[in-house]
Amino acid sequence: MENIYLRDWFEFIYILLGGLIAQQILARLIFPLLRGKDRNSARAILLDALIWPFNFFIIITALYIGFHYTPLHLSAQAILTRLYRSALIFVFFKVLYNLSSDQEGRLNQLFERLNYKLDLILSNIISDIFRVLIVVLGFLTIIREWEYDVSGLVAGLGLGGLALAMASKDSLANIFGGFVILADKPFSIGDWIRTNEVEGAVEKVSFRSTRIRTAEQALVHIPNSNLTNVAIVNFSRRGKRRAGFTIGLTYTAQKQQVHAFTELLKEALSNNPALSQEPGDILVTFSDYGERSFNINIVFFTLATDFRGHNTAKETVNFAIMDIVEKTGVSMSVPSRSVYFETPLEVKNKK
Repeated sequence: MENIYLRDWFEFIYILLGGLIAQQILARLIFPLLRGKDRNSARAILLDALIWPFNFFIIITALYIGFHYTPLHLSAQAILTRLYRSALIFVFFKVLYNLSSDQEGRLNQLFERLNYKLDLILSNIISDIFRVLIVVLGFLTIIREWEYDVSGLVAGLGLGGLALAMASKDSLANIFGGFVILADKPFSIGDWIRTNEVEGAVEKVSFRSTRIRTAEQALVHIPNSNLTNVAIVNFSRRGKRRAGFTIGLTYTAQKQQVHAFTELLKEALSNNPALSQEPGDILVTFSDYGERSFNINIVFFTLATDFRGHNTAKETVNFAIMDIVEKTGVSMSVPSRSVYFETPLEVKNKK
């Protein structure tokens, strides 16, 4: 009898090993082959959502079949069947949960493959709604499989949900704030914004909070309700970006040289394709007399509004100024300070 039981457990181990081998073959060979190199294709998105649940399904199925060859089969048939069916329900809802995930913009990519363009903020909100519904439906389906009274549980959840809503006003305010952001669209994913609390790039908008990446690469989570009550400066919505500074020409420069310098600089800025050429966007004036120099005020607008493009355009202006300084023969004033002593300093010679 003991040999028969031992043989049954060996059969269980063989079946489980077979399932593990099949799972590894699918995960390491078949799925990568079917997915292809384009990770943004609809097939790749679907397979990425299937791979973990399908691996879990193979292992659970191998365990379920293997237990039929063990002595536990007769005494625990009912509970094993319910466990297996619950696992299948979990696998099904796990696939839906993965497909609705906003990780790496998966939901938005799937909509794009279906020729439907979806705003990233709306994609995040829809993803959150889908995931909550999937978790709730999956939980209710599994407990119904175990013959619990779902209607009584739902009624209890309704009363409990009302009490919970009264106790979580801040959470409801954040959810409402998320819909306000979705409706007003003060910013989009990737925009560079500034509030009274933080400045950075918007990475994600969820039901509860907005995630912002600062210039120092710190990640800041701001409750949505806070963003609906403060001023938001969206730098990414600018059509152009202002830049300006003052340079000084030494008093050794002649009037003709100063005039030639300003005219040549106006011409250089007007021919610069990186700058806005709308009326009033370029200003070069001999503004005033400084302590040590003729001050030339320079104002212009770059077409690029991002940090890198804006500074690249400013660099072209700086090089143009250097060329004009060489061409006109003027000298730029160097900031300096002279210190005068009321009594002469005595220098002692060391012996």
